[in-house]
Amino acid sequence: MASNDILDTELRRETNRNRFSTHVERTEVAPTTQALSRSLPRIMSDFDFETMTGADVNKLTIAIRKEFDGTWSTMWQDVSDELLKMAQIEGEAVTGVYQDFVPETLVPPTTKQIAAATETAVMTLTTDVSQSGTWAQWVRQNNDSTMRGIAGIVREGFNNNLTQHEINKQLRGTYNRKTKKYEGGFLNGTARARADSLTRTGVSHYANVARDEFAVKNKSLIQGRTLFATLDNTTTTICMGRHLNFYPAGEPFPNLPFHFNERSQYIFKTKGFDALNTDRTVVGGQKGANAREGFEAKQGRTDKKVSYKGRKDSDIFDIQTIDAKVTSDEFLRRQPRWFIESTLGKERARLFVDGDLKIDRFTDMTGRQLTLKELQETNAGERAFRKATKPKATKPKATKPK
Repeated sequence: MASNDILDTELRRETNRNRFSTHVERTEVAPTTQALSRSLPRIMSDFDFETMTGADVNKLTIAIRKEFDGTWSTMWQDVSDELLKMAQIEGEAVTGVYQDFVPETLVPPTTKQIAAATETAVMTLTTDVSQSGTWAQWVRQNNDSTMRGIAGIVREGFNNNLTQHEINKQLRGTYNRKTKKYEGGFLNGTARARADSLTRTGVSHYANVARDEFAVKNKSLIQGRTLFATLDNTTTTICMGRHLNFYPAGEPFPNLPFHFNERSQYIFKTKGFDALNTDRTVVGGQKGANAREGFEAKQGRTDKKVSYKGRKDSDIFDIQTIDAKVTSDEFLRRQPRWFIESTLGKERARLFVDGDLKIDRFTDMTGRQLTLKELQETNAGERAFRKATKPKATKPKATKPK
């Protein structure tokens, strides 16, 4: 196995983990929201919304909670079981990937070690703030917030004199006769999206716990780890800022995942071998007005960030092969401005391009993205703001000789 094989294998495994996330969402999360879309209205049908009192609403909420807790908790238990199986496979797989590059035999973590580690490992996710907890605590938080959303719709509907049909529609959306499924609403919109996001993040969490256990088990043969980020226009500033950071063995390192829907991973460095001495694939942007116009046209039709979905987007995005040691700053500076703006936002793109502000300056020590006001209060940010707003010198027009 050559150096390019090991990096390719690691990246393929990350792609497979993403596919696994989709599989779990489709087989566990989606069926559960559909089941609740049918069972909760049946419970509500036992109540007369025209004569209901506040006490009746409390009784209804208790009945809904009982149904919800049983269904939603079962879903998360099934998801957790699937994640643990995946983590056990990951522990053996990562051992096999690196075995060809060390003189001694690598030892995979045991099933018992991985199971114990996943129960106690803390997952710290950064959005506007940083939140920490074990997997069980994150699941409990999802349970609580989802139930609050359901109860809030029922109570608000009662207070606003909505009909049961109107409340049901807010809960489960509309029925698609072609697919025979409910679409939209709180359950099949917000609740499903949140559960999907947590599931995908859980896949990263469990996989990285298994990989960490592999590193502990073989600490005498591993020199360190390099943070390796997916490079495209949906990569977060925290991952771009830490891309290619090397953490020697025995020294602290930030645990993955860093945020919801994490795609980054650690690439291990073994004695006498560097897996990054090769090329890698990235998704950049096509240059020219046509690509920008095509991107803006697509962006105008959705409230989500437009990203590469396949060959049909080849007139907008550009699949590029670059050296694996190209930094995120170098990668972005090679891209057209529209792509940089899509990645960082227009104002941060201006600071990056015109103010020469480095990517790792957009976040604080915890990985939280700084607000523009906070950025301007840092030394590097203040210089970038001044440089980005400084009028560009214009060349004087040449005068024709008399």
